[in-house]
Amino acid sequence: MLSTRSLGCRGGGVGGSWGLPGVATPRIPDRQRIAQDIRDKISSGEYGPGFKLPSLREMSAHYGVSAEPVRSALLILQAEGLVEGHQGKGVYVAGDHPASD
Repeated sequence: MLSTRSLGCRGGGVGGSWGLPGVATPRIPDRQRIAQDIRDKISSGEYGPGFKLPSLREMSAHYGVSAEPVRSALLILQAEGLVEGHQGKGVYVAGDHPASD
């Protein structure tokens, strides 16, 4: 009988690190990676309520991707209620917003 050790598994079980030689680990899609990074910044307080997120262009350059994965990540976060988009003004962390001019 094969054990996880004989298969080269480190950790085993669900979510374990397989570490099989020559087998690529599944890559996390850019939109999910970006959404998780922004989630982490919100939960750490780096991006507080009302914080205006960088522009689409700035985030695309920062993450090294086209605008589409950034847009998709923002839609995910908006569906989760973490950010709010305001036409022509930008995307803000949900919560209190600075007064409009």
